[in-house]
Amino acid sequence: MEGDLFSGLSNGNQVDGKVLQTFHKSFGQVQDILDQNRLLINEINQNHESKIPDNLTRNVNGTFIRR
Repeated sequence: MEGDLFSGLSNGNQVDGKVLQTFHKSFGQVQDILDQNRLLINEINQNHESKIPDNLTRNVNGTFIRR
């Protein structure tokens, strides 16, 4: 899917290669952050569902938020 988007942009609109490369790199960085956030949210939810005091304390004290 990504390849289709990028090939369409570069072929049809003569997009500068440097701009396209920068966009692709930035998109990858944003995707990495979203993936990390998804993992943290899942861990927070598991801690909450477990009702184990130490796990709940980690959520409340912001251990995950600081990451």
